[in-house]
Amino acid sequence: MNRLIYIIAIILILAACAGGGRERAALDAAQSVINHRPDSALAILDSLEPSSNEFPRPTLRRWQLLRLMAQNKCDTVFRSDSLQRVLTGYYDRHGTPNEQMWAHYLLGRAYHDMGEAPLAQKAFWDAAERADTSSADCDYWNLCRVYFQLSDIQHQSMLPEEMLKSLALAQTNAEKAGDTISYIMAIGERATAYELLDNADSIIHYAGEASRLFLHHGPKALSCQYLSVAIPPLVRKGDIARAAEYISLYEKYSGYFDSNGNIQEGREIYYHTKGMYYLESQKPDSAELMFRKLLSLAKNTNDIHAAYSGLSCRYQLSGLADSLAKYAVLSEQYDDSLYLSNYRADLQKNEKLYEYTRYLELIHKYKSLSDKRKNETAILSLLLLLLTLTSVIIHAYIRMRHKTRLLDYKNKLYRLSQLKEDDETDIAEKDREIAELTSQIETLQASNAKEIKDDLDKILSESAIVKTFMDAVNHPNIQPTGEDWRKLDILFNREYPNFRFTLCTKHRLNGMEYRVCQLVRINIPPSLISSLLGFEKSYATTVRRRLCAKVLGKDGNPRQFDKYLHYIPRT
Repeated sequence: MNRLIYIIAIILILAACAGGGRERAALDAAQSVINHRPDSALAILDSLEPSSNEFPRPTLRRWQLLRLMAQNKCDTVFRSDSLQRVLTGYYDRHGTPNEQMWAHYLLGRAYHDMGEAPLAQKAFWDAAERADTSSADCDYWNLCRVYFQLSDIQHQSMLPEEMLKSLALAQTNAEKAGDTISYIMAIGERATAYELLDNADSIIHYAGEASRLFLHHGPKALSCQYLSVAIPPLVRKGDIARAAEYISLYEKYSGYFDSNGNIQEGREIYYHTKGMYYLESQKPDSAELMFRKLLSLAKNTNDIHAAYSGLSCRYQLSGLADSLAKYAVLSEQYDDSLYLSNYRADLQKNEKLYEYTRYLELIHKYKSLSDKRKNETAILSLLLLLLTLTSVIIHAYIRMRHKTRLLDYKNKLYRLSQLKEDDETDIAEKDREIAELTSQIETLQASNAKEIKDDLDKILSESAIVKTFMDAVNHPNIQPTGEDWRKLDILFNREYPNFRFTLCTKHRLNGMEYRVCQLVRINIPPSLISSLLGFEKSYATTVRRRLCAKVLGKDGNPRQFDKYLHYIPRT
């Protein structure tokens, strides 16, 4: 009746308004009751829907925001985040801190309903960050709910330490909002966080404190509901008298039990708790009754496992070996099933959420410095660009210098070969220039050894005759002809004159040994050299080992000789 009178009064107020004034009055009226009478607020907002297409954009966004808030507070399940994302974009540009917080909070609620826990957690962090707690009109009431939502996700993700931080912030904001119920709930929810930490004393303390405060400041049902959290640790600690007191209050005043003492559906796991209490009270028959009741009402693997585990404990006390063995086996089987089902369902989610939580914490910690960081990033980007350009210019200069030196080296080689072949040049002048060129070439070789070697390797690998030999390797039926060997000799004499001089003149290798060295130098695999030369497979290895001793003067691995061949100077 009071609700009807309230709505009629609001409608009369709206009727007295005209044009934009009517809409603003309606929105103001809805906002004034939205936290404590969301159903009334929703009725007001729904009445505006027929004319919403004609609203100016600011009015339309405010109506959409308040309507989503009212729907959320009436436990509407959101199936889409599209409107919420539109609102966050709009209010981040045009809204007050409170409006920005509401928009991001509603986006988080949409993600939560859609099963996107990491995105929901980020949206809740964003909502908390948008709130201006230094402002006199800060909406502490809804900010408290933001932190409750965060704590809920952290509980599901098994992050008790993070959950405790969020609950502390929820309690602080509830106190500032004058919201006694939420203040006490933040205390009581700490008990569930300490359940994850397996801290019995803290569970008992915070559950008991919340119950005590609710007894004086809130519904008695809430006071007794929180007692249930403390019963299992009290039983484990052997505090049977206090456990019995809590059980009595819980069953009598929580509102979860019918007149026959049966707990409401979905809370059947309580029968395991009471069964364990009976075992500690030396009442095994009553305990067995509770465990079997749980087994008959079990809704999931967790309930079944708890029932079998309880029965196993019951027969362990009575010493009935057969029953004990039976329920121990069943308990173990369902323990495995429970582990597998929970592990598969939760492990990936928990790891993902944990990593995402750490990421969100960093965002939350450093986002207040975003403007400063943007400037720093711009300066850093400019410096990085200058550094990159400088690096490119230096690299281009070095490459050009290497090319110039390589060209100078090739020109000097060519001039040296001309002088050696020219019989008409004055002998003294010829010897002087040869000596000078030889000295310059040796200097260039020493300072540009890598570039000279790389250039030579490129010339050898890209020459037509070397490709012919490579084709012969890939096609065993093709053998190099005498003309092929002649062309290979011409290539080496022209591009690598010091190779023959070093091996044949200086170390007196015979023709077949020199052929092996040529094939190694053009990177023919040793295992295939023998087949190209028409010998047994081990021939090339034997020759290379012998040449290592002959040329290098020591016993060694054939690979050492191969390495030596690749570093013979070009001239």
